Parts: sequence; structure tokens; C-alpha cells
Amino acid sequence: MGAVFGENKKSFEVGMIWWNFYCYDCKWKGVANDLDKDDSANEWYVCPKCSSDNIEDMGWHKEEDENTGN
Repeated sequence: MGAVFGENKKSFEVGMIWWNFYCYDCKWKGVANDLDKDDSANEWYVCPKCSSDNIEDMGWHKEEDENTGN
């Protein structure tokens, strides 16, 4: 299995997307490396899409890539 990197998500299996962080405000899913830093936020890290600090580490999830239909 080769590593393939997608926007805001990591794919370790062809056609499968892995994510572990979720934003409750804008429904963004991604990985910790994609989070933005904000010194004024309570947790220092914010969603890269909407800048909310209403994010949570949900543990690793795997889902089909909507772009490939796999």
C-alpha cells in the first residue's frame, strides 16, 4: 500500500480516506497536521476551514473517497 495524500485528509489505502479531527461548526474532517494555530484560542489549534476552536480528536476513521467512488 503506497501513501497518497489528499487535501485535508490522508489516504493510506487506494480509494480510502483516513481522518481523525472533526469540526462541529463547518463539518470539516482532517488530520492534526492540517489544523491552524491560533494563540488566542483556548486549545491553540483551530479548524483550517472556518477558524473555529470547536474541534475534536475523534480517533481514526476510514471512509470511501467520494471522488473515486471506491
